[in-house]
Amino acid sequence: MNNNKALQITVDVTDDGLLPVNLLAEASGLSKAQVKDAMLKGAVWVAKKLPAIKAKPVKAKPAVNADEFEEPDYYGVRARALKTQALVSEGLPLNGPLDGSFNGPLDGSINDPLDGSLNDPLDGSLNDRLNGSINDLTDSAQEMAGTVAAKSAEPRYSKPRRLRRIKSQLKAGDQLTLNYDAAVLAGTCPDAKLIADEGSYSVWYKPAGMLCQGSRWGDHTTLNRWAEKHLQPERSAFIVHRIDRMASGLVVLAHSKKTATYLAKQFADRKVEKSYRVIVAGNVDLSLPYIVDSDIDEKSAITIITDKSLFQHTGQDLEQELEKVTDKNLKGSGAACSVLDINIETGRKHQIRRHLSSLGHPVLGDRLYGGSTKKPDDAGIPIESDLQLMAIKVAFTAPESELKHCYELPEALLDPVFRRS
Repeated sequence: MNNNKALQITVDVTDDGLLPVNLLAEASGLSKAQVKDAMLKGAVWVAKKLPAIKAKPVKAKPAVNADEFEEPDYYGVRARALKTQALVSEGLPLNGPLDGSFNGPLDGSINDPLDGSLNDPLDGSLNDRLNGSINDLTDSAQEMAGTVAAKSAEPRYSKPRRLRRIKSQLKAGDQLTLNYDAAVLAGTCPDAKLIADEGSYSVWYKPAGMLCQGSRWGDHTTLNRWAEKHLQPERSAFIVHRIDRMASGLVVLAHSKKTATYLAKQFADRKVEKSYRVIVAGNVDLSLPYIVDSDIDEKSAITIITDKSLFQHTGQDLEQELEKVTDKNLKGSGAACSVLDINIETGRKHQIRRHLSSLGHPVLGDRLYGGSTKKPDDAGIPIESDLQLMAIKVAFTAPESELKHCYELPEALLDPVFRRS
């Protein structure tokens, strides 16, 4: 096969004790080394076969004998008619309210309803309706039983999970899925740095280029996987919130589902303080604090610019320091860029980038919203700078103590261009 193309295959395990590497290598045409590498990087998934659902027998309701069925005589019509019929058959006079209601055409309007229309509903149409309803119920019961039986016969699987253990022995009925993309698996990123380990959660510095969370194609370049491999003692890591891949700064990870739920609710309820520092093109001439509250994707979004400073692209030393953020048109021209401190009360997708772009001051390095900073390297080939956006502060209520904890990015981890003089 062409190893440069993305490959996705699912294999049914037929025997107990098979090894995933052997099975996937044979099915995909990849080498065992390639499959091992994919497993360790989170590209192999397993779904366990679950026991079949036992179908419960559907009991049909007992048949109703139409001859024994009698509709309720809510208004006493049947009782009066039967009494009248008895009086007439014995030749006795009709007394009381029956004298008016049934004087005259006794043989016609009374006998006919009794013999005809009254008998017919009981003997004819009612029987038909009962038989039809009973047949419908029986058919429905049989159809339901067939549906339940069909569903119970279908194989059921657990939610897929990543499989990393090379020597895991599979069981018959399991399903293995390999998502192989050589470009994704070859990806690298800088190392994350631990800011604080609080046991049930931790706070990290995520460098630009590292993902917060992986995909089905792998997770080896993600913050949560880095934390799982480097924390002591080792723990599972759960994403509570995210920042963009090319952004850098503070990210909080939870180490239990309970803590993840607790912290995620604070983010959802807007009870977490989040501060960022960005570099934007141009001199931002606004009265501070300045609030941007335009909706994003038809949802409310609030961004607050709390502080700003200005620097000029002048001086050889400063130019070297600003090399990764200077546009070729700004370099050496004296044109300005601004450093902004920002708080956000909501967390919409690309909120800061979109709001600043709407002001005409896109974040430098933002190729999506107009802040591209192309500059030629020594060979004259245009290259792109990193996104100049850092998460520098996060504050929330800790799960165990219920006390407010605040974490700030250490000065040593701030890129020089983000530091204030």
